[in-house]
Amino acid sequence: MICKICGKELPEGSNVTLMRPPGGNYNNRVKEVCKEMGLSIMLWSLDTRDWATNDVDEVVNKIVSKVKNGDVILMHELKNSSIQAAL
Repeated sequence: MICKICGKELPEGSNVTLMRPPGGNYNNRVKEVCKEMGLSIMLWSLDTRDWATNDVDEVVNKIVSKVKNGDVILMHELKNSSIQAAL
């Protein structure tokens, strides 16, 4: 399947149901395309800003000190420190 938003091929067998708009930005056109593709737009409630540091403990502390039941935590796979913090 080709993503109508980014134009990239999704892996075979993908069962995508959610779309996180980059930066949390979206408009009516994005909502229309998501509806056509059967996708729900999903945002986050806790931004770790993990991209701004290489410090695993800093990222972990941001999460642990602020997270509440039901939160959606935004993290990125750009840095090893983020991956380690997630683990």
